[in-house]
Amino acid sequence: LLVFILYIIFPVANIYAQVISPTISMKNGKFGLIDEHGNVLIESECDTIYSTSGNYKNEGEIVSNVIRPFFVLKKSSKYAYAYFSSKDYVIQKNDEDNKWQWVVSDFIYDDLQPYEFESGIDLFTMKYRIGDKWGIMYSRYIENINARLNSSQYVLYWLPLKFSKLQTTEAIYDYIGKRYGDGLLDVVKTGKYSLVYLSPPNVHVDYGEDFDTIPLLIYTSINNYVHFSRFVRKNGNWGIVKLDVEKKELDYVVPCHCDTVWDGRF
Repeated sequence: LLVFILYIIFPVANIYAQVISPTISMKNGKFGLIDEHGNVLIESECDTIYSTSGNYKNEGEIVSNVIRPFFVLKKSSKYAYAYFSSKDYVIQKNDEDNKWQWVVSDFIYDDLQPYEFESGIDLFTMKYRIGDKWGIMYSRYIENINARLNSSQYVLYWLPLKFSKLQTTEAIYDYIGKRYGDGLLDVVKTGKYSLVYLSPPNVHVDYGEDFDTIPLLIYTSINNYVHFSRFVRKNGNWGIVKLDVEKKELDYVVPCHCDTVWDGRF
């Protein structure tokens, strides 16, 4: 029985011994960032640092099971970011060609708001603000969770999640709404609503349609909606638009001639 217990305990200990994590440091009430090899990425001079993984705390401790280490930093009233990136917008199949590196931005942003990661969507998205205008950043990502055989035991270890080079739109929007699973975002520019489509590795399309209100999802049931299609209102009337993903074009499948709309929730 004792042998069996030791066999169970020690593999678990080995698993956590192999965890490789960047670390948030703290000194004199300020925070910094140290990479997974102990190199200082950011000196302890930030007011706040948090990770999109949601399992980091603002204190100097090693956090296990790190899977999404895109860091948002705040110093005084300005924001910056840090992430583990390839040299290009495309993640190459041959890992050595990606030339992975930590990228740390300057503190030039008035706000940074990452969107939540969603199951089945390998697109990281974040909106940023400079002055009173908003822009969009986005990147492909891969979760780099590995398992290897070591001394006849499986050992799990986590490396930083890897991102392609971050793509950035101009800060020209008054408002940027929720990002949905089909890659479409609601935006407002000069008082009119439109749609932006994010298509990695390095394509984003602003359709500039000047809708009267936020485009609405077309639900088929309480929790399901039609991807790439929206109810839209223009000049007081409703219609339906559908995105042609291959052509990156927005087509009016129903012209805006209708007085009202309804969907599968009603």
